[in-house]
Amino acid sequence: SNSIDDEGLRASLTWDASENFTVSASYTYQSMEADDFDAFNPETGRKVTGSWLAHGIESEFDNFNLTLVYDFGIATLTSSTNSYEFDSKTVIDLDAIGNNAPWAAYSFPWAMTRLDAHENFVQELRLVSNSDSRVNWVVGYFMRDSDNDFDWTHYTDPEFVVARKITGLVSRPDIGVDNVFVNTPLRTNEDKERAFYAEVSYRITDALTVSVGAREGTVESTDFRDGRGGNAIGSMIEAQKLFFATNGENDEYPVTFEP
Repeated sequence: SNSIDDEGLRASLTWDASENFTVSASYTYQSMEADDFDAFNPETGRKVTGSWLAHGIESEFDNFNLTLVYDFGIATLTSSTNSYEFDSKTVIDLDAIGNNAPWAAYSFPWAMTRLDAHENFVQELRLVSNSDSRVNWVVGYFMRDSDNDFDWTHYTDPEFVVARKITGLVSRPDIGVDNVFVNTPLRTNEDKERAFYAEVSYRITDALTVSVGAREGTVESTDFRDGRGGNAIGSMIEAQKLFFATNGENDEYPVTFEP
């Protein structure tokens, strides 16, 4: 079906702990699941697509923030802590790749399941002057840790595998996918950022202020891919060539999906 289930939750809380100290917390959650977001092709019939599978997507998002503010009188200290997690699973019909490739005459059902997982943590401490004088300043510290995982799996239709008598394709039971002909390496990306910063401003007149600032920090980034892999696109093309050579180009393989 073309139905979409969307759920969300949002909550926030502010506590004035004292005359000088305020605590604020917020949380956001969203979950979305679409059974099929592909448009149907009027030439094949109402609500009948030209695809052999449903284009589904599932995603989940969590975000949490904690902000602490303390007024010292001459300056205000703010601590902001933020974390989020985002996970998604997407099923995509990639038949258009084969249909527009040099070997388009031997194209075959091609789909991809993509998994994305993102985690991010950000912490900032910021001290801002409260002076009414001409001189004001800001000093602070910033840190960010980011972890991102990407997993792409390319596979074909089981009916096509049976019709072409193809063997040797692998399975991914962890994501519920069989007949995999391209198993890309799992990619993990990690970023770490740390920085100190400061700024001083001088109000020359009510309409003119001069500011100077500096930021010193480090950024570390790693990109890792595991040893998993495999590419059998050539074998899929050869299977099509062999079939057409034996049976002609009268391909009666079903290529439509009825939701």
